[in-house]
Amino acid sequence: MAKICTPYAVHMFLSRRVMRLLEMLLLKLLTNFIKNLAAEGIESLYDDRAGLRAGEKFADSDLIGIPTRIIVSASLSKRADTR
Repeated sequence: MAKICTPYAVHMFLSRRVMRLLEMLLLKLLTNFIKNLAAEGIESLYDDRAGLRAGEKFADSDLIGIPTRIIVSASLSKRADTR
């Protein structure tokens, strides 16, 4: 097979529909997680404010005095970090 002279051999992406389905699935998982925490007597806050950067949400978490954060992020998906 002849080598193709292009920067990449394969182009992949997720369609908007798939992204919406993944977002819906993730929201369902988070909702179940929140319910499980509540069943254990742990109150939690799900911050769904759109348009705010993570740093702003962290600052608000500090201001309120919430001691534990659970962050779901694509950039964090390659590693788990607990502090």
